[in-house]
Amino acid sequence: MLLDENPSVELTEDDATNLIRLLSAYVKKAVGEKILPSTDNRKLYCTKAQKDAFENSRCDITVAMMKNYPQLLRKYIADKAKVPALVEIMMHMDLDLYFLKRQEQLMKEAFLKLGDKDTLRSCLKALNFCCTEIKGEAQDFCLNKFKEIEDGVISKLKNALKEVAEGEDEYSLVVNLKRLYEIQLLKFVPMDSLYEEFAATTEGFQNSNHEVVSFLLLNMYLHVAWSLHAIVGGESVHEASLSSLLLRRTMLFNQLGHFLPHLSQGERSTKVGNQLASRVSLFQPVLILLQSKWDDK
Repeated sequence: MLLDENPSVELTEDDATNLIRLLSAYVKKAVGEKILPSTDNRKLYCTKAQKDAFENSRCDITVAMMKNYPQLLRKYIADKAKVPALVEIMMHMDLDLYFLKRQEQLMKEAFLKLGDKDTLRSCLKALNFCCTEIKGEAQDFCLNKFKEIEDGVISKLKNALKEVAEGEDEYSLVVNLKRLYEIQLLKFVPMDSLYEEFAATTEGFQNSNHEVVSFLLLNMYLHVAWSLHAIVGGESVHEASLSSLLLRRTMLFNQLGHFLPHLSQGERSTKVGNQLASRVSLFQPVLILLQSKWDDK
C-alpha cells in the first residue's frame, strides 16, 4: 500500500505514517523485541527454540524487505515523521543477507539532509549498531561511512561559519551544530581549528541568537569532555595534547563566565533563553568536577 502508485484506497499522510510505525512495530515483535517501554528492567530470557524462531523471522523479514525497503527509504527520505521508524527497521534485519552498502548510503543522505532530533538520533543509532554488530569488510565499510558523515558535517559547519561571518542567515549553522552535537553524544570528533572558530563565533552572538550560542557551547563542552576522557584513560600523556586541551578548557570557561551575565531576566524567561541559562549553569559544576580529575592526572 505504501508503494502503490495507484492505490484502491487513497492514503493520507497520517495514514502512511501510522502504517510505517505499525510495520516497524511488527518487525520488532517478530524478532522478539519489546514494542513498548517496560518498567521491568529484567533481562528477557528465551529458550533455544524461541531464539531459533526469532532468527528465522529475522531472515524472513530481511528477504521480504530486500526490494521494498530501499524503495520505502527513497520515497520517504525527506519526511521527518516517517524516517525514524523506517531507519530503525534495519536494526532488526539480518545484515549479512542485506545489501548493506546501499542502505548505509541512504542513511547518510537522510542524516545530512534532515535536521530534526528524532531522525538524526535514529540514523546514528542504526549506523552505530552496524559498526558494532557486524564484522569484517562490512564493518569497515560502516566505519568509513560514519567517518564520511563526520567529515561532511565538519565541512558544512566551516561553510556555515563563513556564511554567518559574511552576514548571511544562521539556519545552516544551527542545523549542522545540532548534527555535530548528536554525533558527539556518541563519540569523540576531531575538530582541529573548528573549536577556536566556535569560540570566536560565540562572542559574536552574545546578545542575539541564543540557540546558536547554546549549541556552540554544548559542542565545545562535549569536545573538552571527550578530550579529557582520552587523556585520563590513556597510558601516556603527550605534552602537546595536554597544552591544547588546557587552552581549550580555558576558552570554554571564559565563554561561560562571559555569557551568563549577559542574559537579562526577560531573556531568561523565554524558552530558548531559559534553556541556555540552565545549560550554562550546569556546565560550571561539571567542569569543576572534570578539573579535579584533570589535576589528579
